[in-house]
Parts: sequence; structure tokens; C-alpha cells
Amino acid sequence: MTDAAPLGRGHGQKKTPREDDVLTALRRSVVESRYGYAPGRASFQHVYAQLCLDGFPRGERTRAAARERLARLVADGRVRQVTVAEPAGATSDDWYEPVARPN
Repeated sequence: MTDAAPLGRGHGQKKTPREDDVLTALRRSVVESRYGYAPGRASFQHVYAQLCLDGFPRGERTRAAARERLARLVADGRVRQVTVAEPAGATSDDWYEPVARPN
């Protein structure tokens, strides 16, 4: 499968994700993929995969836009970047968790 192959349920591929798209993908990834070693968190790869399932094209353009949007969301305090100890013993700081919304 090439990087340009369509994937997921999008009916026409969108151009690049906005901040809200990335935040929605992060929240969905956190809910749908539960890791005992990282509860309430999702890796960048999971967020990127969710964006592709949401109709954004696979490839470097979407990856770069997602990283940029995540950095902005972290700077705005809407998302936290966290370090996770993975089962094999390695650690990764490429994980994110949404910040709880105030009531």
C-alpha cells in the first residue's frame, strides 16, 4: 500500500487537519485504544492513524500538520505531552493526553 492510498471512512479526503480535528482525534484515540501502561493517553502514531481514518490523506503533509497542531495545543494548555514507559522497558515522550475541560 502506498502513502497516497485512501484509508478509512472519509468520503473525500480533507486537506490538512485543524487544531480541533487533532484534538478530536486524540480524544477518540484515548477512548478507543486503552493501554494498561498508558491509561488516558495516546501516542502520536495513534492520533495520526485516527486522522487518516477521519479522512485526511496519509503522508508527510498530514503528519507534519498534526505535529504542528499538537505543539500548538500543548502550548495552549489543551493537551499535555507525556513520557510513557512502554512494556519492553523503553520510554517514549511521543504520547499525549487531553487536558480535562473545566465544568
